[in-house]
Amino acid sequence: MFRVLVTVTVVCAALAALLGLAQRATAAPAWPALAQGSVGANVTTAQYLLRGHGYDISVDGDFGPATENTVLA
Repeated sequence: MFRVLVTVTVVCAALAALLGLAQRATAAPAWPALAQGSVGANVTTAQYLLRGHGYDISVDGDFGPATENTVLA
């Protein structure tokens, strides 16, 4: 019985040490990086969000000069 208790204690200590040394995972960025020249659904979403905040911008899914100027405004 004593031998089983020692074995369980050693295994638990080893697991605790391994878990303590493990690196934590980092979360991915919530939003992708967008810049002039970007196209697609992520740009469309950003443009809709800008319109929702009162900016006068057309939603076309193309991050062109108009979108860049609105973002910088």
